[in-house]
Amino acid sequence: CGVLGIEAPAAWATNPGRVIHRSAVLEALTPVIAGWGRDDLVSAMTDADVPGGPVHAVAEAVAAMRRIEPDWVTSMWGIEMPASPIVVDGERLPWRLPPPLLGEHTDEILREIGYSPDGIVALRAAKTVA
Repeated sequence: CGVLGIEAPAAWATNPGRVIHRSAVLEALTPVIAGWGRDDLVSAMTDADVPGGPVHAVAEAVAAMRRIEPDWVTSMWGIEMPASPIVVDGERLPWRLPPPLLGEHTDEILREIGYSPDGIVALRAAKTVA
């Protein structure tokens, strides 16, 4: 809170206290954090010896993985992704299929768990599913 310039109530001094008062913590911190740029906030936290780090976009995470260990990244159908973590006899197992597209299997899964066609349409209309 010191980095953000917020006076923290005594109830927030421990993790259990912050959990109990989670909605108040989020209400207080969200607008203040939103006013910071990611890199500026991480730098201020580092300067204040507050543990933390940036949350990366997928492209940033893949680029960081590639810099550290190029073998950790693979490409399938033009999509860069982490390579399989499974190594057999010194070789990474290849991915057989690309990751699903957003919503690619939604209808199938909803049908399997008992949704009717009308129920699926209603979920889509309410923007509950992709």
